Amino acid sequence: MKHIIRNEADRDNFIKIVSNAKLNRAFVGEFKQHRKKRTVNMNSLYWLWIAVVSEETGHTRDEIHSYNKQKFLLPQFKIIMGNKVRVEPSTTTLDTKEMSVFMDSFNLEFGEMGICLPRPEDKGYEEMEVRYGK
Repeated sequence: MKHIIRNEADRDNFIKIVSNAKLNRAFVGEFKQHRKKRTVNMNSLYWLWIAVVSEETGHTRDEIHSYNKQKFLLPQFKIIMGNKVRVEPSTTTLDTKEMSVFMDSFNLEFGEMGICLPRPEDKGYEEMEVRYGK
């Protein structure tokens, strides 16, 4: 079970739950800052933009997605077989703020190339979703 703690009452309730847990088996405990994950709407908009850029440039959607990750996300490293290895960064772990910054960078980059990326408030946005296969 997960709990979001926003105030003292939430914290007290969580502590009570943990204190009352029967310890006849093992539990996993975790306490970390809550981060809002990127939204489904952000993800849909991102992939619509990928489709537009793909069509405009002739590159595949996967190529554009990889380009964006390499250009706009910090490099990530993991220890594999005792060696520090660079791995491709991922958008799946971005929270809403990080995804917004990522998408703003993407929009600016391709806007400077003359590729206009649609926004939900734009006239004709629904047609773009249909055209590019939302």
